[in-house]
Amino acid sequence: MCTVEKMLIKGIRSFSPDNVDAIEFHRPLTLIVGENGAGKTTIIECLKMASTGDLPPNARSGQTFVHDPKVAGETEVKAQIKLRFLTPTARKPVVCVRNLRLVQKASKMEYKALEGLIQTWNEKTDKPEALSHRCADMDKAVPALMGVSKAVLDSVIFVHQDEANWPLSDPSTLKRKFDEIFSATRYTKALEALRKLKLERNQKTKEMQLTIQTIESHKNHAEKLMASLTDDRHQSQSIEGEIRELECLIQEKERRLRELQDKMNQIKEYGAQIGNLEAKIEITSNQCALLVEKLEGNVLEDTTQQLQNFQLQHEANMQKLESEKEHILQEMHTLALDEEALREQLNRESKQQGKLVAEADAHAKNVKKAQELMQSIRSAHTDLPQDFELNADTTEKFMDSCQLLLSSMKTDFLKLKNENRHVEDRCQMEVENVAKQIALLEESQKSKKGSLAECATRCFEIEKELESFSCSQNNLAELEAREASSRVALEQKKKQVHGEEKDCELQSIGWNIEKFRTRISSLRRERESLAAMSEHLSRLRFKEEERGSKIQRRDALLSENKNDMLQYLGLDCSESLDKIVEKNEAAHANFAREMALHSEQLQSLRQNRGITQGRLDAAYQALSDTEGEIKHCKETLTNSCSIAQSAGATEFEQLLAKAEEERSLPQGEVVKLEAMATVYQGFASEASKHHCCPVCLHEFSEGEEDLFCERVQKLTSTFPDAINQQRDRLAKAEQQVLAFKKLKPVWTRLEVLTEQELPEKIGLVKMLEADIQHLDSSLESASAESALMEHQKRQLVRLNDNVVQPTMGLRHEILLLDEEIAALKQSCSMKNGSTTLQDVDKEIENVEAECFALEERKEILTKVMSAKRSEVFAMESAWHTLQEEIYKARRMQENVLSLHREKEQLVETQDVLQNELASAQAQLAPLYQEQEELVAKRAELRESFNQQEECMTAKYHDFQKEVEAFEGIQQNVAEYMTQGRAEKLERIHKALSKTRELQQDHTETMERNRGAVRDVEARMSELQTRKAVIDDNLQYRLVQNTLKQFESEAQELSLQRDSIAGTSYLEENIEHEGTELSRLKDKQLMLKGSLSTYAKQILSKEKELGAKEYKDIHQRHRTAMIELETNKMAVQDLERYYVALDKALLTFHRSRMEEVNKIIRELWQKTYRNQDIDYVQVKADTENAKSGSTRSYNYRVVMRSGDAELDMRGRCSAGQKVLACLIIRLALAEVFCLNCGILALDEPTTNLDPANSQSLAQSLHQLMEQRRNQDSFQLIVITHDEQFAHMIGKREHAETYYRISKDEYQHSKIREQLVDGS
Repeated sequence: MCTVEKMLIKGIRSFSPDNVDAIEFHRPLTLIVGENGAGKTTIIECLKMASTGDLPPNARSGQTFVHDPKVAGETEVKAQIKLRFLTPTARKPVVCVRNLRLVQKASKMEYKALEGLIQTWNEKTDKPEALSHRCADMDKAVPALMGVSKAVLDSVIFVHQDEANWPLSDPSTLKRKFDEIFSATRYTKALEALRKLKLERNQKTKEMQLTIQTIESHKNHAEKLMASLTDDRHQSQSIEGEIRELECLIQEKERRLRELQDKMNQIKEYGAQIGNLEAKIEITSNQCALLVEKLEGNVLEDTTQQLQNFQLQHEANMQKLESEKEHILQEMHTLALDEEALREQLNRESKQQGKLVAEADAHAKNVKKAQELMQSIRSAHTDLPQDFELNADTTEKFMDSCQLLLSSMKTDFLKLKNENRHVEDRCQMEVENVAKQIALLEESQKSKKGSLAECATRCFEIEKELESFSCSQNNLAELEAREASSRVALEQKKKQVHGEEKDCELQSIGWNIEKFRTRISSLRRERESLAAMSEHLSRLRFKEEERGSKIQRRDALLSENKNDMLQYLGLDCSESLDKIVEKNEAAHANFAREMALHSEQLQSLRQNRGITQGRLDAAYQALSDTEGEIKHCKETLTNSCSIAQSAGATEFEQLLAKAEEERSLPQGEVVKLEAMATVYQGFASEASKHHCCPVCLHEFSEGEEDLFCERVQKLTSTFPDAINQQRDRLAKAEQQVLAFKKLKPVWTRLEVLTEQELPEKIGLVKMLEADIQHLDSSLESASAESALMEHQKRQLVRLNDNVVQPTMGLRHEILLLDEEIAALKQSCSMKNGSTTLQDVDKEIENVEAECFALEERKEILTKVMSAKRSEVFAMESAWHTLQEEIYKARRMQENVLSLHREKEQLVETQDVLQNELASAQAQLAPLYQEQEELVAKRAELRESFNQQEECMTAKYHDFQKEVEAFEGIQQNVAEYMTQGRAEKLERIHKALSKTRELQQDHTETMERNRGAVRDVEARMSELQTRKAVIDDNLQYRLVQNTLKQFESEAQELSLQRDSIAGTSYLEENIEHEGTELSRLKDKQLMLKGSLSTYAKQILSKEKELGAKEYKDIHQRHRTAMIELETNKMAVQDLERYYVALDKALLTFHRSRMEEVNKIIRELWQKTYRNQDIDYVQVKADTENAKSGSTRSYNYRVVMRSGDAELDMRGRCSAGQKVLACLIIRLALAEVFCLNCGILALDEPTTNLDPANSQSLAQSLHQLMEQRRNQDSFQLIVITHDEQFAHMIGKREHAETYYRISKDEYQHSKIREQLVDGS
């Protein structure tokens, strides 16, 4: 069995966080005694924390469990609990360490459980090994090592004082505690899990049956799809061969058609080129006419080479004039820059002149001010020299004299200040010496007064203690005599009681009770055997009823569906089941054949519709191409020439004529503007040459000629822009005419498309759409018929699934039930005997009655012996009380003697202190008077010294300011003279006169250069006019050459076009080949439509076969069948497991409750001293005991008084409540702590009267006597009741006990002491 050996505590509750306190647990008793608040309960809390990891109640999440950091004066406190125990099996030592931490933060405290440690003994190496664990892992590992559950540790072994009365708490708490102790929750969950698992398996079986039916239907459908898919693939391959043959023919026709179209396009291209050349010839002819009009009177006879040479010379002359003009302009720019520089220099020199004049005025004022300040200083200080005037040398001598005088004044001031400080320091030292003497005397006087007060206080306390001792002191001799007589009486009483116990018949009664209980157990086993046979009979009746219900279900199922069976199978429900099954299979086979035939017809219709749909798609595509070509032609016309898409052929001709008319207008404007430019240029040249008007020959004056030339020049300058603008209009008009001529073939193609091809293709589309509608109506009627057949198929499937198959299943189940009924009847006939269940029950009642009578006799004898043992305990308690009184009286005498001696010493000390105080007071009076005189003298000296120093400081600073002011003025005067500012002013005056002369010369040169620029510009204008006439002649000759080239190219193209075959022959061949190609393409499209339909059907069927419900259908069907059978077997196993576990739990709970109540009854009768309650027991009432649900228990503690049974909660006193809870815990520990012999009792005598406390001590004493031979039994008792501790703390149980108290720092301390007495 598990036992605890030792525990170390550090930093828990009031235990010090700096020192470790240890406690060793003895066997069979560990007694812990201490006053209230000393820290006894902390031992139980630490044991519980170390073993289970649970905090005590009201610990505020651990914040009050660890030592408070504020009390320790720290921000963090670390606590530790170390427990060593022996394992129950191997008896190996295990050490469990729990580490805790509490941190004081700004506004709260933070508790944390740190990682723990478990040290175990390694059996292989025979050495200890330690492993660190998380707290949650330790909470599971430690109870497992101790061999007991956590619930037993928490509610039975280590119970906190606040939770000690849990057996009489509210029903929910009581149920939870007992369920945890019995581990009922775990097994109840296991039963519930088995029940749920069985229900889930049953539900899964039903779902699997439905799934298998679905999979079978999918499997049949997949086989049909595979057969249809193979046929579609064969048809698709034959159509693909025909399409390949047609493609070869179509390629040959397309090649022939392309050759004819190439020749036709070549003829059209020649026509377009000839048209473009004719347009260009016409445009070039018009340009020649315009140029002839423009050159009228100015056509030059020179050769083209001579004119081109003149153009080259013109460029050279223009460049020469341009360079000359640029040179003059550059010279003018240089002059302008020089003029600007001279202007800036003039401004700069003017500013310098003004600045130097202002400095000269300031210099004169400084000289005058320096003379006045020097005179003022001489008059104030007669020690300075008085016989020189102001100049550079005399000023320097004057400044040296002033500096010498300042140094002398400063030296005198420092000398006076040092002398004053020495006198003041000597006075201060005298004051401090006197103050030190006074302070020493006062401190000594204060210390002696304190000692005197402490002596008086202690004397008063001693007198009070002596008075109390005199009032309560007893006669020691009388107490010793009473103790001796009490001891003799106690020994006689013990011998008497021991003799009566030997003579008592309790032992023989106990043996007889055990015999009766053995007989009762054998009778109960016999009863269980008879009950099992009764269970077989019950099962037989149940199976027969189940067989009858299944027959009724079979007949009802056939009668409910007789109409459907008559309609679809042609049978009445009275027919045999085998015939019904045979007819059902035949009906399914016939219907499958009809469905296959109808599916082929529907497939043929769908194929025809697919072919027609392919042709319609091709027609749609051709129509879309034609409409796209029409749209492209219209967009080309609209984008190129802004022609409306609805315009006709007449409108196109009108637009072409309008464009040619708009082209002729800018041609005339260009000729007119060029002629006007030539005339005005001639007027200007004549006027410049002859100085008269070229029209009226009026002679110009100088101003009139310039005005005339300026106006003519202004007019001619606008002509080039106007000519260029008209030429741009002409070029745009010519481009528009060319664009209209290029678009003529497009317009012709558009008319053919809209009037011929588009109506033909629209008619073909309408015809194919009518065919599609007819096929759709046929498909719709076929689909309706298919839907009707599908409905019939579903009805047959429903009849098979809901009637035929369930009926077959019921027949199979009825056969199985017949076999089970026969087996049960045979079993019951084999077990039939002479003894009945009633006979056994009657014999059990008789034996139990005899056993109950013996138990009542045993209870009476036990009560008698308990009363006598109570008398012994009362006498023993009185004897212990007398011993304590004798011990106290002896200690009291010793205390009185020591107090008298202490009082005499205190009186002597008081006399000495009073004499010393009087001497110190006499020395203080003259020292106080001397201190006051010295302080007054020091204040007078400080005042006079301060006045002298302030006067000298003021004189020194005034003189220093005057010298500094004179020095500053003198520096400004010397700086002006040194820098030569007067000579600079004279030089600036001369430089200004020279700059003004240079500025006048630059102005005259600029005027001459402007006249030269005007002459160069006039020569450049004359050369430009001559060049314009030459350019026009060269342009005329170039246009004539271009016209001749266009005419020769047009003639050559006409010859090439005439060499090709006729246009009508090519058009007939193209139409014939196009018709044949269309026929072949239509046939190809029809075949492609059929192929597309087959491809879609193949893809649809492959996709359907690849769907989730058809993939691996055969394997899935086999797997589903295996899973169904496996699931049925699992349901049967779960039912057996559930029944077996439920019976085992019922037996275990009943036996344990009987043992617990038996021990509670015995302990109550031994311990309780009153007669109002016979015994106490724990009642377990079963709830939810109906079939199919888990069993649960409700617990309550009841008390029996005679024949009455009452709930103890709310009816008992506080003492009865405490005693009942202790006895229940003792009984639970006896039953459930097989591997752990530890039991801790915290303050067990709370609310108990002396008699019951004595009785409880006697019961614990007997318990230890019974367990004396068990080395692993440990009883830990914590109490503040010294008398109770003496009752159970015998030397035969424990040599020492532990006393817990607090030291001067209020830290709990554990001290081991010897047990007094025998």
